[in-house]
Amino acid sequence: LKNPDGKKHAKVLENLDNPDMFLIGFRHTYETGNEKYNDLVLSLELREGLWDLNGDGKFDMRDIGIIVKAFGTK
Repeated sequence: LKNPDGKKHAKVLENLDNPDMFLIGFRHTYETGNEKYNDLVLSLELREGLWDLNGDGKFDMRDIGIIVKAFGTK
């Protein structure tokens, strides 16, 4: 799936204060030159010790321990 303008609308950034957290920024505008990626920002945090809670040896979304927080702007 491609964007109609052919440009990137999401960017993953490393959080320098927390190496286990990544920030995913989105921009919704087309062809405006706005490269801020701050229209919607998700923080994705990996938590140690939550990889295989049920002991089945398989990793699913519940076991991975991903904490997602969203912040939007208008």
